Amino acid sequence: MLILLSSGEREVAAEWYENSAARTAGDQADLARLYNLERARFLRGQVSRIARRAPDFAAEVGYRKTADKA
Repeated sequence: MLILLSSGEREVAAEWYENSAARTAGDQADLARLYNLERARFLRGQVSRIARRAPDFAAEVGYRKTADKA
């Protein structure tokens, strides 16, 4: 639970997710990058909730892989 983390711990975790977003690779890299950035925003209190899993996040934001958008 978020309330169990101090603000400093949340910031460290947010930075970790941001750094992870920059290093993602593979066929789901774009989704992973977006989801990790959203996790960082959540930890900083910029959004009130975050989907539990990346596929749930994708469905909520209407994400489709670039190849699927053509």
